[in-house]
Amino acid sequence: MKGLSISYITLLLLFVSSPLLGQTYTYNPTKTGCSNSWTDGNCWDKVNIVGCSFNSGSTYPPLVSSASLPGYNSIKNNCTVNVIINEHLTLDPGFDFAFLGPAYNITLAEGVSLNIPRHVYLLERGVLTFLHASGTGAAQINIDGNIYYEKQANLNLGDGTTLEVTNVLNPSTNQYEGILFQVDPQATLRIGGTLSFTNGNSNKVIVEGTFEVMQLNLDAGNSGTTPTAIASKNALVVKGSGSSNVCSGINIKGDSYLLVEPGGALNLVSLELAGSALFDIYGTTQIKSMTVLGDSWMRMFAGSQFDNQSFTKTSGSAKIFKCGTEVALPTTAVGGCTAGYTLISAEEDWDEFTGDWCFRKLPIKLLEEELLYLEESNTVRLNWVTTAEWENSHFEIERSVKGIEDFVQIGIVKGAGWSNEQADYSFEDKDYPMTGDKLYYRIRQVDANGRHSYGKLMTVTPLSLHKSFSSWYLYPNPNNGIKLMVRLGEILPGKEISIRFRIINTFGGTEEYFVSSEGEMNEVLSGLVSNLPKGINILEVQVGERFEMIKFIVD
Repeated sequence: MKGLSISYITLLLLFVSSPLLGQTYTYNPTKTGCSNSWTDGNCWDKVNIVGCSFNSGSTYPPLVSSASLPGYNSIKNNCTVNVIINEHLTLDPGFDFAFLGPAYNITLAEGVSLNIPRHVYLLERGVLTFLHASGTGAAQINIDGNIYYEKQANLNLGDGTTLEVTNVLNPSTNQYEGILFQVDPQATLRIGGTLSFTNGNSNKVIVEGTFEVMQLNLDAGNSGTTPTAIASKNALVVKGSGSSNVCSGINIKGDSYLLVEPGGALNLVSLELAGSALFDIYGTTQIKSMTVLGDSWMRMFAGSQFDNQSFTKTSGSAKIFKCGTEVALPTTAVGGCTAGYTLISAEEDWDEFTGDWCFRKLPIKLLEEELLYLEESNTVRLNWVTTAEWENSHFEIERSVKGIEDFVQIGIVKGAGWSNEQADYSFEDKDYPMTGDKLYYRIRQVDANGRHSYGKLMTVTPLSLHKSFSSWYLYPNPNNGIKLMVRLGEILPGKEISIRFRIINTFGGTEEYFVSSEGEMNEVLSGLVSNLPKGINILEVQVGERFEMIKFIVD
């Protein structure tokens, strides 16, 4: 039986309680000649510590171009760099860069944002730490680009900080090892795209706070299941105070590792457990769709909870354990075992789960978001309130008729920009598809530099103005773009009637067509379908007083 002591992970934690002694740069935009730029020495008050000669000539916190990154031996004896930022600041040196120093601590005051419209590199064996001045409250770091890591690089997020970045990737095919991302209990790491640890060993994300990512890829790592072997695997570790939300899914294979400690929570849309990967659940896990294959192992320990909609085991070599007993499926009962399993079949439940998990916080102080259907005017209204904004350009309103996918922009509302007072906003959607289906809305906030983040997912089901008393439907649906047919229910094939129809989509749609029979309509549809864009299309059709909008998908 595979054994594990989860205390091994304490050997991997890097805790930073306060900036170390070193050269300190304090951002002071009130100084004469300051152009509000990171690379303008006139904007910084600098304190040199005795014995720290490195960068003594640099009047601003030192950076190095990604085109000339130094190795560890070149910087290992350099002094720690401490940066203190008390006002909003954009860091754009004109090139992709790394923070130059073996240890680099950036402390932000309450409510302050640091915006970086470049790719950022983590130096070999370098330690980059973002801190909040008091450890409580909110400070924001926005990287409108990727983070690229070198071997044994560390990135730490202290309490009160939130880091948003596009992707976290290996910049080469080198097998980098010992990468560590540490998220403290009151910190948030949010990745809009992908985080990949797909080669090397001992690369980890350790989550005590909140970790949100669109896609997580884990591969490689060392084989074995002892605590020593597991410590050398590429891994996501969700600790007791942590919560990890993966919006698309996790691919975990090779000899990589996924661990949810007691009290921790892991929420994701899909998980593929392959190769010789190992998945240990001590806490709470919600996985909409899970596939187990290869020689992978899944272990559910006493007191754990696993919620799921679809579970597939495709390999006889893969193993599942509950409280130490091998079972065929997670649903298999084991006497005396307190590892729980709940099947959640309802699709709308998973829509709400995933929408709430993923990128629900805006880089503004948001007090309230509300979605209403106003029956008297047959409109949908969004109301939202902010209590503070900084560099806020505008809000884009997005709507979907297919759950959390295929959102389209339907409107723009200008933001207040900079404000410490409450601001009330609203938007009315008068042109929503009147199908009677559930509609999905979200707010996309965009700042002055083009960075964006999303509010929570909101749903509403308006009344349809055109109730169906018999079935009108399209087939095949989904459609492969070759042939599209319609069946108009009580209307008999061949019967001459007046039919008006068109197809609409995010690119506009077709012209209106007028035909006199279902058969004639089908001939026109089959000629149109090959030119339709992939994704959601809507057929508008009217026969007499009856009008309907029928959704279909082109693959």
